[in-house]
Amino acid sequence: MKKVQKTDFFNKTKEELMAIAKKEMRDLSTMRLYYRLKKNKNTREIFIKRKNLAVLKTIIRQKELAHG
Repeated sequence: MKKVQKTDFFNKTKEELMAIAKKEMRDLSTMRLYYRLKKNKNTREIFIKRKNLAVLKTIIRQKELAHG
């Protein structure tokens, strides 16, 4: 994830971040399914999605702690 993208996430609201995280989780589950069915061309993409999802969840948690 690029630093510009991370700073963009910090400017979004918690609800917007939750929607993005939900979409990322859905994409990750379909990628895992395709991986099991051996239809994925780029298996590294699963790792990248997991990492992006972890960053999103971290930012959401930081926002929760900052606003009580």
